[in-house]
Amino acid sequence: MGYFMRENGYYYIKVEHGQDSYRFTTKTKDPELAKDIYNSFLMSLMQKQIGGKLEKKQNLVTYSIETQGKPDKVEIEPVYREYLDTDKTKGISEGTIKFKNRLCGMMKKAGFIYFSDFTQANVNKFIQFLRGEYSSNDTIMKFITKFKAFLHYAIKKQFFPKDEYESLDFINLPGRIRDTIITEADLKAIIEHLDGKKDHDFAMYIKTLYWTCSRPSEITHLKVSDFDFAGLCARIEQPKLSRTSADTAKTAYLTESFARELKEYIERNKITEYIFQGHYTTNKYFYSIKFIKLKKQLELNPEYNLYALRHTSYTNILNTTSDIHFASKMAGHKNLDMAEHYANRKSEHFKELAKKMGRKEE
Repeated sequence: MGYFMRENGYYYIKVEHGQDSYRFTTKTKDPELAKDIYNSFLMSLMQKQIGGKLEKKQNLVTYSIETQGKPDKVEIEPVYREYLDTDKTKGISEGTIKFKNRLCGMMKKAGFIYFSDFTQANVNKFIQFLRGEYSSNDTIMKFITKFKAFLHYAIKKQFFPKDEYESLDFINLPGRIRDTIITEADLKAIIEHLDGKKDHDFAMYIKTLYWTCSRPSEITHLKVSDFDFAGLCARIEQPKLSRTSADTAKTAYLTESFARELKEYIERNKITEYIFQGHYTTNKYFYSIKFIKLKKQLELNPEYNLYALRHTSYTNILNTTSDIHFASKMAGHKNLDMAEHYANRKSEHFKELAKKMGRKEE
């Protein structure tokens, strides 16, 4: 038992009980104050049995490794694994767990081994490391958000002082995924390329994404029975809404030409249940991987992804119909607030509106 100073100057109290080791932060760099806190801690233990005291603090068990006589060398990875196990019990999606696993590996690559490595200089290096690995601001910000979430967990479990976290500065990059639309020429080039490769499944998957204004995960498992070709509409489940709404399906209205093309594709390939091959694979990123390869082959904008097809569709619906209610219904939005995140109206559209205002004034 004793109080020790970490490499960053903060003091903490360490207590060993049996084979367990416990650490209590004093949240101070003042040696005299740390001493007073330690003495008060000792007094409280004299009034209670140490076993009972520590049983109430089981969540404060550390995975401390004594290296070179420095008791503050607490490894990050075991605590991070405990953090992931906690997430799994909360029903966090498999995709999020995989993403957080990637973050753990990237933290190690960036040099975060012990909690004492969480300094501003190392945070800056980590951000630069992410920028070297990823070109998308949205991906970088997603990693930073998960990184901060882990630090909040560490603070809650008293592995990391809150005041040290508050002293750290994190960048805030502007998001670009929803600002990215696929140009008409590029979309045409994508379809022609896939048709030339006779990858008709992927070509139809992309067309369906675009013409139904849907998320990639919503299209992969579509069935023939989801489409009413005579009524020119489709019922599409939206798993993303399952946690917030009992009604998760949207109705997408189809153009006559697309409905005819899809119907002919289904009949030609004698499809009776699930339309796309992606349903039958175990890899949920089946089409995403194909799209990444396609981008490189055609040298397309690196910001393009499958989700950008939804944004492109939403924007084009607004530009051609000027009906925000219809666009939101096609996207499956429950309110119109989301429109501002997706609408990327052309400047020509606003010029035309200005002309209309001018004519009204006349």
